Amino acid sequence: EYLPTLMVTDYVQTEKQEDSVMLGGNFVSIYRGFDDYVVGKVMSDNLRAPVTGRMKPNERGLDINHLDWVDWLTWMKELSKSKYAVHLGEPGAGTFNLNCSYLGIPCIGYDTFNTQKICHPMTTVGIGDIKTAKEIALKLKNDVDFYGRCSAMTKVLYEEHYSEKVFRSNMNNLIKDILNG
Repeated sequence: EYLPTLMVTDYVQTEKQEDSVMLGGNFVSIYRGFDDYVVGKVMSDNLRAPVTGRMKPNERGLDINHLDWVDWLTWMKELSKSKYAVHLGEPGAGTFNLNCSYLGIPCIGYDTFNTQKICHPMTTVGIGDIKTAKEIALKLKNDVDFYGRCSAMTKVLYEEHYSEKVFRSNMNNLIKDILNG
């Protein structure tokens, strides 16, 4: 059975947003951080990224502010500071895209993540389509109305698909299906 995604956001705190881009990963192949970097630079020189277990030591010398390992609530507070996000990595859990959606941060990402396709339809690109990703990045940076629509839409889509209310409904239906065979 498919277990629905849930984020318990009761204690999430946010910070004042700054003109920065949160990148979804580092430069190892699975995270495709170089793709994130190239697209992120279109929007801002203030790039931030979480440290991952596979990060190469020489990445610390790049013009990226790396965030060391933190708990999830601290991560959400740090992420909330970013105006933009880019995550063009390999398909995985999709929590980066989901976290951005909850916070109303437009995330440019590949269509290989369900959370990206569902919550960020206006900023989703095909795998490897850096050209379109950069065009969207430029539009997010220069078109205030487009940015506002993307931000508002992703918050609404989060609520429609991933809120606690939706999770409870999905779980109740799943349990009923299992019990009724």
